[in-house]
Amino acid sequence: MQKCKQSYRFCKRIISIVILMSFLMTPMFAEQPMKQSESLNEDGTKSLGQFGNELQNKNAEHFYSDSEVESLIDDLSLAAKEAIEQAGAEAAKAAALAALEQQAELLREKAEAEREAEQWKIAAETAKANGRKNVVIGVIAGLLGGLALGITGTLIISN
Repeated sequence: MQKCKQSYRFCKRIISIVILMSFLMTPMFAEQPMKQSESLNEDGTKSLGQFGNELQNKNAEHFYSDSEVESLIDDLSLAAKEAIEQAGAEAAKAAALAALEQQAELLREKAEAEREAEQWKIAAETAKANGRKNVVIGVIAGLLGGLALGITGTLIISN
């Protein structure tokens, strides 16, 4: 049962991620060109990566072209769609696994109830047989006791 709860929690997380990713995949329109990210060296100068010196010599500021931005957006969109599909598949697997575990638990409970019912049935049959045997023994004991008292009473009265 604990595994089912954990699987449901996992499914909830995946579904929330899928929903958030669907909001993030909406198209965004930007008018200003995007700059490449620049970092500062130990000297405090700007570096543009391993080819920073060559780029600084050519052009201190580099803007992404529209085609580069569109390509980047397409790549990110494709990666997001794949992530959403994978998350959906994982959520479906987790839900199916949780359902199977629940069914297995119900089958175990059913088998346990059947075993317990069988034990009660055997106990009832044993008690019924013992009850019959006790009744027969009681009747025989009563008859023999009555016979013994009758014979003894007759002998005492006749003497």
